[in-house]
Amino acid sequence: MTDKTSAAPNVPDRVIIFYAQVGSLHAFNSMDIPGLNVASDDLLEAYGQLADAVSALVQVESGQKVKYELEGSFADFQRAIDDSHSAELKARLVTQRLAA
Repeated sequence: MTDKTSAAPNVPDRVIIFYAQVGSLHAFNSMDIPGLNVASDDLLEAYGQLADAVSALVQVESGQKVKYELEGSFADFQRAIDDSHSAELKARLVTQRLAA
C-alpha cells in the first residue's frame, strides 16, 4: 500500500462538521459525509468519536484507508460553543492509502 498525497474522488481533504445541542444531547453531523451522526449526552465523548467516525464513513464510501483529525483542540471547540451552543468544526485528511 502506498501513501497518496492528494485526495481521490470521494475522499475530501477537509470535512465540515456541524455541532448543535439538542436538549441534553450534543450532536454532530456533516453535509460532506452522508450518514455522519454522532451524539451523546457527554460532549467530550461525542467530540472524541468524530475523527474515527469520519474516517470510517469515508473509508466505506471510497474503499480507501483514510485517517482524519479534527483541527483545533477540544478546549478551543468548547470555548467556541459556550455562548452560541452551535459551531462549525473541520476535520482534515492526514493519511490516505490505496488498497493493494
